[in-house]
Amino acid sequence: MGTECVSNLNHSGTLRKLSKKLPFFFQGKLVESASQIIKKERKPVFVDFLKFVKSRARLVNNVFAGDLLSSTPREKIMSDKKINQPVSRVVTMATGLTQEQSSQQKEEARLALGWGFV
Repeated sequence: MGTECVSNLNHSGTLRKLSKKLPFFFQGKLVESASQIIKKERKPVFVDFLKFVKSRARLVNNVFAGDLLSSTPREKIMSDKKINQPVSRVVTMATGLTQEQSSQQKEEARLALGWGFV
């Protein structure tokens, strides 16, 4: 690559734009990585970004990472708690009103509230 292209890639604005393309959880790790580089009293450059992406790609493609990536956390929680099994729910309410009284109250509520349904 030409010197001009490399200097454009090493620009902090370019590195920030590239970092926004990463998944959110990688962005936080990239900030940690950049912080370590800055502690060594140098600026992060494109080569550092490439090393970071390559190391994260190796982690994600690891055999042990397959289980974590095969399902979303919500699916895992659902399967662990067995929430996805159907649950029969019954709601009962005793009002002590006859059917006629109940219908009359519904009609009064509908008229009072101006609703066309109840």
